[in-house]
Amino acid sequence: MGPSRLQKAAQFHPDDLSIRLKEIVIPQPEEDEILVQTIAAGLCHSDLMLVDGSAPVLPNHVVTIGHEAVGRVIDFGREVTGFAKGDEIGFLNAHRACWKCPSCAIHYLWCESGRMQMQGYSLNGFLQEYSVVDYRAACKLPEGMEASKAAPLCCAGITAYHGVQKAQLQSGQWLVVIGCGGLGQIGVRYAKAMGYKVIAIDIDDAVLSKAKEAGVENTVNSRTESDVAKKIKEITGKGADAVVVFTAVKAGYDIAPKTLKTGGRLIVVGCPPTEISFNALDISLGKYTVHGASNHATPAMLRECVEFTHQHGIESPSQFFKIEDIGEMISIMQSGKMGGKRLVVKF
Repeated sequence: MGPSRLQKAAQFHPDDLSIRLKEIVIPQPEEDEILVQTIAAGLCHSDLMLVDGSAPVLPNHVVTIGHEAVGRVIDFGREVTGFAKGDEIGFLNAHRACWKCPSCAIHYLWCESGRMQMQGYSLNGFLQEYSVVDYRAACKLPEGMEASKAAPLCCAGITAYHGVQKAQLQSGQWLVVIGCGGLGQIGVRYAKAMGYKVIAIDIDDAVLSKAKEAGVENTVNSRTESDVAKKIKEITGKGADAVVVFTAVKAGYDIAPKTLKTGGRLIVVGCPPTEISFNALDISLGKYTVHGASNHATPAMLRECVEFTHQHGIESPSQFFKIEDIGEMISIMQSGKMGGKRLVVKF
């Protein structure tokens, strides 16, 4: 017997910029879609961009939020290939990206087809009991992976993985990680699995302690350390080979170039609400280089990230909730008291 007609969903209401739990009709998959029973779905800071008005939304358009989730295949349309009922899958929130244009090879947000919609923003997302997903944006989870813990991989995980990977370091080289919240905690775990020596920087000793538990060699509290750059030089000798900035606070970017040795790489991940800047002369003379690390990227990268995560036994520190707790989850996120954990609804 199939699912009942109605399901619970966390929905954004543009009239009062609120997110409320509602009962809505379960969707049916179109020819290129998979109907997924959600196993787990995360709440991200970018979901709250709807609430603070910084994310563009359609007028009077109520939408189910959520863009990182894993689920179980229940049904699918006739164009779908490569999946069977019962498969546990992860997926990106890129609905009908073409995956053929040069822009899609960089990030689906720039898809040239004009058909792509981002689920969780312009189209219903994944913080609901059942969702439809574009099969081209999905991948099977590895056999033996605990699906209920895998939801953060489909946004935070792939973001952190790509950020660390973009450093292009060799085993034994130094990587500085600035910002050790939910993204940074996964990031330091990927960095250690890749064999890097890691220095974690944050303003919260409790969060830094969790990074230390993950195997980080050194931690620096940038709020209490009088000269962060000097401290990094003392630890590394000449400075770090690369720095990845996960924090969305401008101060992180003010510190980042000072941690690098000559010729180091600065990786941009976190996006502060105010503009960041770099010294043009430093860039032109090669003192360091600046690189972006896109968050979701491509299905191929999602598969790579998921397989690497499973192979190395990496887990995202997470706190689990029920869908009825969505208001509490939002309050915790708005307070900033997440303790370096991802907030995840377990269905």
